[in-house]
Amino acid sequence: AQRMLKRSAEILEKTCTDQGDLYCLGQGEFVLVCRRARYNKLVHLISQVIFTLGRENHKVNDRSVLLNATAGIIIDIMDGMQSLLWARQTRDQARALRRDWLIRRLEPDLAKIHQQNLHVLSLVRQALEDRQIEPHYQPILDLYRRQIIGCEALVRLRDREGHLHAPG
Repeated sequence: AQRMLKRSAEILEKTCTDQGDLYCLGQGEFVLVCRRARYNKLVHLISQVIFTLGRENHKVNDRSVLLNATAGIIIDIMDGMQSLLWARQTRDQARALRRDWLIRRLEPDLAKIHQQNLHVLSLVRQALEDRQIEPHYQPILDLYRRQIIGCEALVRLRDREGHLHAPG
């Protein structure tokens, strides 16, 4: 079984070269994170992996074993851990439907993102009007000479409640 998992990882690695970052989560579960994959290219890639894994003759204790792979594909991911949960649920749904893969597109809550952007803009506008943008200086040290050789100027926004906000 270990040899079969290792071979599966090799096939995935070979097929997915330059397509994204491949991670092994253990127990034969792999995650491929494609940052800029096109939909058609992604489907082709996954079908190629599943076909390659399924056509090889695998041996466990001198017996031929068929290897079956199922993929849960998430498009437009926002948060890494949440996307992993969605991918696992999508994979499980694909298994229940007896399909090789299933694709789910995650649509961000645009209204929520718009509200957050408006809130940040109002904070910045108010801070500018109230002259609450503050410079902060961080020293740059030369560790060999143990001297300050310069400084980095940082900007912080202080809201009306007195809290400091970094640019992020």
